[in-house]
Amino acid sequence: MASPTRPARPIRHSTPLYYEELRAHRRLGYWPHVRHPRSFNEKVLHRMLFRQHPLSHIVADKWKVREYVKSKGLEALLNDILFVGDDPDRIPFDDLPDRYVIKANHGCHWNMLIPDGKAVNRVEVVEQCRKWLGQRLTATAHCHEKHYDLIPPKILVERFIEDSRFDLPLEYKFFCFHGKVHYVDVIDRSGSPTLTFYDTEWRVMDFTFNYPKGIPFKGQSSWTG
Repeated sequence: MASPTRPARPIRHSTPLYYEELRAHRRLGYWPHVRHPRSFNEKVLHRMLFRQHPLSHIVADKWKVREYVKSKGLEALLNDILFVGDDPDRIPFDDLPDRYVIKANHGCHWNMLIPDGKAVNRVEVVEQCRKWLGQRLTATAHCHEKHYDLIPPKILVERFIEDSRFDLPLEYKFFCFHGKVHYVDVIDRSGSPTLTFYDTEWRVMDFTFNYPKGIPFKGQSSWTG
């Protein structure tokens, strides 16, 4: 029998609302008010289940979002695309640089870092790409982010972004409220992943998500959101 403070794992065949409420309870330690949200977490769930944003499927699409970025005059920020298509047999391995990244545009964590193109097993890469192309995130991750299902699947090959200090470049994710940045999370994936939240003065916040906190970085300047 499930504990009243820690319910059993979410039932995959339950309603989307009940399933996500159970998942949230296990993470947050309280029952979320999804229909009438108050906190940031609850509002994210409410948006996902009841009020999908019209841009959701565009900004989640790693290929389509490039057009959106260009429309905002920020094309210079985009990484170089070395290949895009829905047939991985057409990936031009012989023409690619020594290091590159392969990813699917319609999911999350569907990436392959290729540090040595000469040693890559091309058959395994193509098989993995075909697997991604035949999957939907909502089914594989058992989530209800339905906007991912609206994305036509493609395989992208991008330039490998080098970093002189870290094995892999740091990830920055900006949390905006009413059009203004309030927090940024910094993920270091060079070893075991760590995540640290900062405010706009680069002060470390006392909360995290998914990963343990990392070592705070010094020397960043503040910004105006």
